[in-house]
Amino acid sequence: MKTLVHVVRAHFSRLAAKQKGSFLWRAWLEAVLLAYLVGNIVQRVWPAGPGSDIETMTVWGLIGLVLILGPLFETLVFQCIPLEFAAALHVRRSLRVMVSVVPFAFAHAFAGIPTVLAAGMVGGFYFAFTYERWRKESLVVAVAMTFILHSSFNLVGVLGLLFLPR
Repeated sequence: MKTLVHVVRAHFSRLAAKQKGSFLWRAWLEAVLLAYLVGNIVQRVWPAGPGSDIETMTVWGLIGLVLILGPLFETLVFQCIPLEFAAALHVRRSLRVMVSVVPFAFAHAFAGIPTVLAAGMVGGFYFAFTYERWRKESLVVAVAMTFILHSSFNLVGVLGLLFLPR
């Protein structure tokens, strides 16, 4: 019988073998669904209050910050720099991913525990995995793929803020 670790590794190995388009939509769908599930479960245990910081922003300001500036900055600071540095030190891949995910998750602490676990840990894992996967091709491709995944991941949250009742 396969252990959970073997099943998860096999899954991510299959995902890593996909071409860019197929990889992106599958990674996006998995990350969004898993983050939604984790976020809703954790919200019931450790509820976070409403996020008033971005509710006062204009739609264009929100789009610029959450879909462009934030993902680009976070891709460089939380994926590119730590993963490149850890790779240069020949750190094992699993530890390299943690070097990226943990600070990324804590950077989202301002939004509460559900966001730390859902967006920070789940999203952060998928972003680090994406960066690691596509870095084999090139630095530019790794940054671009991670940015696109991160931005499209955030799009779900922006649409929820704009269109779902609070």
